[in-house]
Amino acid sequence: IPFKNSIYIGNVEFTHGTYYGVDTTKKALQAHKGNIVYGDTHTYQVRSERDRHGVVSQAVTLGTLADIDKLRELYVGDSIVPWVNGYATMEIDILHETWQHNFINLSGVGK
Repeated sequence: IPFKNSIYIGNVEFTHGTYYGVDTTKKALQAHKGNIVYGDTHTYQVRSERDRHGVVSQAVTLGTLADIDKLRELYVGDSIVPWVNGYATMEIDILHETWQHNFINLSGVGK
């Protein structure tokens, strides 16, 4: 998905992501006010919040499929140590507005 663009499947927004630093899923939920999946952080985080009407929204940021060992040669220090190799499979029930994901961790980090 191109940077700063989104697609929607049911009630889930998919975007490249524009949040950095600590707790990006909290920032994403505050900005989007609904379910969002993104991957710009190259980490795996999940956060759920309930609004004042009792509706639960979830933010999920997925890992990267990049070759982390090759990227270490390009970065100085430990800036990419917390990166996680992984991806997710998802089921989205458009009729009932429910969804779930299954994260597949390929790197062993965060298990």
